[in-house]
Amino acid sequence: MTDFQYIKLNKKDNELHVSLKGEYVLSQIKEVYEEFLSLVESTEQKIFISLRDLQSLDLTGIQLLVSFKKTMLEKNKEIIVDDNYPKEVKELLLVAGYSNI
Repeated sequence: MTDFQYIKLNKKDNELHVSLKGEYVLSQIKEVYEEFLSLVESTEQKIFISLRDLQSLDLTGIQLLVSFKKTMLEKNKEIIVDDNYPKEVKELLLVAGYSNI
C-alpha cells in the first residue's frame, strides 16, 4: 500500500493500520478527503486508526473522521481508534461533542 500526504498505511494480515498525520482543517480537507476515499474500498476487516501524529484538527476534520468511521461500520468493518493522541485533540473532540470517536 502507498502512503499519502495525510495518511500512513501499514497492512498486516487482514488488518489495516492507519496513522493520520498533518492538518485536518478546512483549508486541507479536500486533499484529506480524497485520501480517505481510497480507504473506503479496502478489503481488510479490521481497521486501526491512530490520531497520534495529527498536528491540527478542526470541526471539518472531526466531521470527516466521524463520517469515515460510520461508512466503514456500514461496510461491516471493525474500527478501533487509538485513544493515545494529543491533549489538544482530545479537548477539541470533547468540546465538539465527539469524545467517543
